[in-house]
Amino acid sequence: MNSIHHITAIAGKAGVNAAFYENVLGLRMVKKTVNFDDPSVYHLYYGNQTGEPGTIITFFPWEKANPGIPGGGQAAVITFAVPEGSLGFWEKRLQAAGVETDRKRRFNDSYVVFDDPDGIPLELVERGSAAEKAERTAITGIAGVLLLSTAPEKTDTFFTEILHWTRKDADDSFVRYATGGDFTCVDVLQTAVERGEDGPGTIHHVAWRAADDKVQGGWKKKVEQSGVYVTPVRERQYFQAVYFRVPGGVLFEIATDAPGFLVDEPEYRLGKSLMLPSWLEPERKQVEASLPPLTEKNISN
Repeated sequence: MNSIHHITAIAGKAGVNAAFYENVLGLRMVKKTVNFDDPSVYHLYYGNQTGEPGTIITFFPWEKANPGIPGGGQAAVITFAVPEGSLGFWEKRLQAAGVETDRKRRFNDSYVVFDDPDGIPLELVERGSAAEKAERTAITGIAGVLLLSTAPEKTDTFFTEILHWTRKDADDSFVRYATGGDFTCVDVLQTAVERGEDGPGTIHHVAWRAADDKVQGGWKKKVEQSGVYVTPVRERQYFQAVYFRVPGGVLFEIATDAPGFLVDEPEYRLGKSLMLPSWLEPERKQVEASLPPLTEKNISN
């Protein structure tokens, strides 16, 4: 568990969400499917061209739900990586799209911070080599996440003693953990926060990569031995998943890399059609009728 597989959040209008993440952030919709636990709700996946683990952000659009309440037991901010030297480009791009931006620092990093249309806090940080500067500006993946805990001390013990993450830095507000994977960092607010409520504008869970089911099973056993409940393995079509809440409340998932998003669509068709697992295919007409059209193109709608 040293690299993020994906992060899942809750949106409002599906069309507004798609317009923002595709047209403004330049991500590709790599899978248009449904929440397998509630097929009346989309599950939209965005990432790089092939949907590689580590580039994926996903959404459940709860169009009729009341806005969520950010708080303890949730991720508070999603951090995307962009190439070195590209923050200025992104400030101009976002502002041209009508998105308000700010610059902030946390530890030794400078961030461009902004909200998505539902109020989910996002930030961009430069990661990568100087050689990429003149050639690339696109988001390259997820660089980390900021978590809010109802019990930061218990969260710290779990991260350091069970997950074997290291305390990389700390100040009066945050602790930064190095997970050991690429450039992934996890920041945790040191102050306990009252538990939040799920809904549009909040982040649902953070999924961590497991190379295969054997690795996933090893982590499942290790977490269970620490006294934390872990769900049985759940079939998610594009990966196998288990879920647990770390002490302090944040929902984590361990997701396998395989089989991946090309299992039911070729690369050139990713995200074009509504894809359903085999057990929902007999109900396709009913499922499609329950979903709103993805037709809104203006993020201000």
